[in-house]
Amino acid sequence: MKPAFHLLFIYIAALALAGFGDPAYFANKRGVEKYNEKKYEDALKEYLKAQKGDPDEKSIDYNLGGAYYKMGRYDEAVRAYGRALSSGKDNIKKSARFNLGAALYKAGDKAALSDKTDEALESYRESARQYKTVLNKDSADNDARHNLELALLKMKEMEHKKKREQKQQNEKERQKKEQKKKEQKKKEGQSEKEKRDKSDKKKTGRENKKEEKDTPRQNAENKDRPEDQGQQKQDSQPEPRRISKEQAERIFDAIERDEKKLKENMLKGQLKKPSESGKDW
Repeated sequence: MKPAFHLLFIYIAALALAGFGDPAYFANKRGVEKYNEKKYEDALKEYLKAQKGDPDEKSIDYNLGGAYYKMGRYDEAVRAYGRALSSGKDNIKKSARFNLGAALYKAGDKAALSDKTDEALESYRESARQYKTVLNKDSADNDARHNLELALLKMKEMEHKKKREQKQQNEKERQKKEQKKKEQKKKEGQSEKEKRDKSDKKKTGRENKKEEKDTPRQNAENKDRPEDQGQQKQDSQPEPRRISKEQAERIFDAIERDEKKLKENMLKGQLKKPSESGKDW
């Protein structure tokens, strides 16, 4: 449901201006004619000319607000109606306040469509405030009461949306912190692993270096050991020549014959006893 909007076209009386032929008067009059033809952009141009000719005339600001509103330029309509509130004429002031509430309401709708929740909530809240002011002065204004109800409903809607968004934001922040903790923990674990790997690598390097350093010394010590030298000599001697079984039997037979012959000679006395020397050394 759309908010009600009051239409009040203001013709500036000739006597209110410097003279009947004042250009501001005719520019404003042409603007109203273009507005009635729904040529809002042309109407806006004429109103701006009128405002330039008489910048202090609040009725021109009121008409400017109407053109901006129809063109969907609600923020500019709010500013134009705001200036018209200072008019000395009660009818202009009342209609300006009513339409100011409508422009604020539409500005809230526009902000809500762009997911600007805070901005929309503020616009609806200000819209409701303007309608409450109208009703305080004229409690029989049913259009103002209707628009006030709409503004209050939009306010509640935006408040609930803001709470949901805040809850979602808090959840995102919580997840972000949790993810950050996990990444930090993972990073610390990787750092510790790198330190251990580095320490193990240094330790292994020192052991390998020690082993390489000790090996030549051990070889040198083993080289100088006597048993190794003896073993080397023994290994360098030629192996004895092997004889056959027949050759061994012949050798044993010859030795046995020689021993037998020697015994026979001794028995025959052919062998002489060795002479003894009488010299006393």
